[in-house]
Amino acid sequence: MAEGGGAPPAAAMRGAKGVSAVVAVIVAVVTFVAGVGIGIYVLAPAPAAGPPRLVLGTNTPFPPFEYYTNTTPQKLIGFDVELIQTLVTRIGYTYEWRDYQDFTALLASVAANGTDIAIGAITMNGVPGATRNESMKFTDSYYLSNQGVLAKTSDSTTYCGTDNICTPQELDVTGRHVAVQDLTISWTIPTNELYAFAVPKADPLNLVPRLNSALAQTKSDGTYRALLDKYF
Repeated sequence: MAEGGGAPPAAAMRGAKGVSAVVAVIVAVVTFVAGVGIGIYVLAPAPAAGPPRLVLGTNTPFPPFEYYTNTTPQKLIGFDVELIQTLVTRIGYTYEWRDYQDFTALLASVAANGTDIAIGAITMNGVPGATRNESMKFTDSYYLSNQGVLAKTSDSTTYCGTDNICTPQELDVTGRHVAVQDLTISWTIPTNELYAFAVPKADPLNLVPRLNSALAQTKSDGTYRALLDKYF
C-alpha cells in the first residue's frame, strides 16, 4: 500500500499475486502494531497528582480563633484554624499556612491575590465590612460576635446599665483607661459583627460556593458544634 493511502505504483503490481498479498498482510500487521504502540503511549493516564494546594493566610495571636501552642515545635491552632482546615479538606484541597503578623497586611495580600483564603475573625459587615467587600469576597458568616467591656475582677464600679449592655455614651468618659487582657468581661457592646473567610474579589478558584456548602455540612453533621465546644 502506498504511503498516504493512494493506489500502489505499477511496479508494485509486478510478480506473483501471492507475493503481493503477503506484502500487503505484512504492511497491515506492521501498521497495526505501530498503531497499538502509539495508542498505548498517547492514551496512557498520567501519573496521579496530589490534591491542589491553597495558601491560607492568618494573623496571630487572636485566641481562641488563631494562636500558637506553647509546645516545641509550636503548632497553629484555634477555632478558625480547625474550621477552615476542615472545609478546604472537604472540598478536595491541601493547604499551607502563612502568618502575616499584621492584620492589614493579611487583608492586602488576599485583595492582591497573594493569599487564596484569609482567616482571622474578619468582620464582613458594618463599616469595616463595606470597605473590605470592595476588594475581596466573603464566604457565608461562620460566627456572630459582639464586643465586651473588661474590668478588673476586684473593680465593682458600674460602668454601664444594669442590663449589662453598654452604649457609646456610657463608655465615652474622659479619663477612662482601656486594657485588653488579664481582666473579666463585665458588660457587652452589641456590635453584631459577622466573621467570614475572605478570598480575592474575583474568586478565581471558585472557592466561595464550595466553602459555603462545606460549612453548611459541618453545621448539619455536628462538626461545627464540636469545634465551638472545644474552643469556647
